[in-house]
Amino acid sequence: MLKKISNILVILIVLIPIIDNNIYSQEKPYKNKVIKVGFYDYNPYFYIDKGNPTGYYNDILDTICNDLGIEYEYKYTNILQAMSMLKNGDLDLLIGINRTEDRVNEFEFTDSYITLETYGIYTNKSIEYGNLKELKNLRFGHIPGETNSKWIMDLLENRDIKVIPVEAQSYKELDDLLIKNEIDATISHTNNTKLSDMNEIFEYSTGPVYIAGNKKNKQLVKDIDNKLKLYSKQKYSPIDNLKDIYFNKGDGMYKSNFKVIILIGLSIITFLVYIFYKKKLPYIKKCKMKKIIREDLKKNKYFLYYQPIVNPKKNEIIGFEGLLRLRKDNKILTPYFFIKDIENNDMLFETSLHILKLAINDYDIIKKYNNMKNDEFYISLNMSLNEIENDTFIKQICDISILMNMKKYSICIEILEKVGINDLSKINRSIEKLKKCGFMIAIDDFGVEYSNLDILEKLDFDIVKIDKYFIDSIESSIFVKEIIIFLSNICKATNKSIVCEGVEYKCQKDFIQNIKNEKIYIQGYYYFKPLNINEINKINID
Repeated sequence: MLKKISNILVILIVLIPIIDNNIYSQEKPYKNKVIKVGFYDYNPYFYIDKGNPTGYYNDILDTICNDLGIEYEYKYTNILQAMSMLKNGDLDLLIGINRTEDRVNEFEFTDSYITLETYGIYTNKSIEYGNLKELKNLRFGHIPGETNSKWIMDLLENRDIKVIPVEAQSYKELDDLLIKNEIDATISHTNNTKLSDMNEIFEYSTGPVYIAGNKKNKQLVKDIDNKLKLYSKQKYSPIDNLKDIYFNKGDGMYKSNFKVIILIGLSIITFLVYIFYKKKLPYIKKCKMKKIIREDLKKNKYFLYYQPIVNPKKNEIIGFEGLLRLRKDNKILTPYFFIKDIENNDMLFETSLHILKLAINDYDIIKKYNNMKNDEFYISLNMSLNEIENDTFIKQICDISILMNMKKYSICIEILEKVGINDLSKINRSIEKLKKCGFMIAIDDFGVEYSNLDILEKLDFDIVKIDKYFIDSIESSIFVKEIIIFLSNICKATNKSIVCEGVEYKCQKDFIQNIKNEKIYIQGYYYFKPLNINEINKINID
């Protein structure tokens, strides 16, 4: 009996480490496996700094791999070779890839995209923005077969703008060719600081980009996608923080996370002085900035430009979008230069109330203009979700509408589309109050950040504004055309108006004009740029 017990103990001693190792290996599925990732020079996404890989995509990969316990190594290549290597299994992952119909058949993609890349045409010539015809017979650098290069080359060909194509293998090579004047124009990402001295004449996007893996790495891609979805639900998302660091000049929510080094030799008095100034100075600066903004509001330095919204079937203006501007040092500044000051110093509510009063006053001026055929036009203003969800703010703008005797449905509140499904009941309550006060409601930038069409049914919108991203692809994408027609049909069935933003070309206007919907409208440079209130009196749509 004792011998049997001894034998059982020996077996258990042998099996326990094996079982433990199996459990551990299940918890760490990527242990002892090194993932091969393609690295291609693509500033500011992938680039070498002081001999080390860095960039937005590098930091995303590092964050995900640390969380999943994955080791990885880079394979240095160019983007076209990288695609081939991924297909052949020489790479496990590629970061920053457009998801196209043919690629979906070849690769595994995350459901969550990691950014929406914006490209521009840059030139060393003196060419006005949007005047692509001036590129004719110029040397144009591109990467053969690369998605963004192919898109712009197809666009130029469709418009019969014949350029002299100059091939390159990477965006770094294109940058160098342009800087050395060996080409006259090329494309690059709009955040590429190397071309800051060049003339940007056009912007476009081929859509969101994703993380892609070869077909053998379906589980790896799924695990990465689950991490991306988890990040998107976090209040302080590491992905959003990286976007702020690379693309918003560090103005994100982590800006205040400085590493404070306290030397042992600091005296208690020095430490207390340091703490005092750390807490007091930001408060003083904030108070000072709030005072400056309030003074500018009182002096009407904040004012509105208006971009007309046109009914293409009747050739008449049905509304305007009010766009905030700041008059400073004899310059007219766009929100890019001042909106962070307003947001970071808690002045958004006050500024929004100010522009609402401006819009109501300006409406009464514009309706008296002789060239305004339609006296039932409206002015739309952008409001943030924080404002819409704030009961005090809603009460204040309703009070203003009553005190200023605002005409019913003369002002439309545009709500940005980043609406969570859990926010709907609260937002609907605010919308109901606003409508009772005579406001119309629009959903802005529909189609990029939010894909749940339930929002059109569950929120009581009057107007849906289609994002410029879709409009830019009308000429080249049947898929996009069908999406716009689909949204138009939904809006028509639910008695909502639809506004297509960013329309710049006749082909885009013609397509929208021919859609069978009497309440589909156009906003964009094809008809009008943003205008000051005095310029509106001089415009002629015919």
